[in-house]
Amino acid sequence: MDIKPARLWEVLLGYSPSTLARRKKSTDKTLTTEESDKVVRFARLLVFATRLMDGDEEAARRWMNSKLPALGHKTPLEVAATEAGARRVEDVISGLSYGMFS
Repeated sequence: MDIKPARLWEVLLGYSPSTLARRKKSTDKTLTTEESDKVVRFARLLVFATRLMDGDEEAARRWMNSKLPALGHKTPLEVAATEAGARRVEDVISGLSYGMFS
């Protein structure tokens, strides 16, 4: 299960389908500072997850969309909506890279 762009915007930025449609039609496509921070946060986690998966970005994307017991049965994508949540995801990635199971 890959991360669909609409789901990414919905979970990461809190966009409803109608908000996403409105933003697509808008002439101002600039992200706010907060939105930019969230996109950068996700990109950072995707890099870490890709390293965990030995460079397999497809596997990393599937992992980012998989419910994990270590994250309260939420997906890393959902948890990473806040900076504190992103740190939790980083901790899980670090634990997995050192052989700890989540």
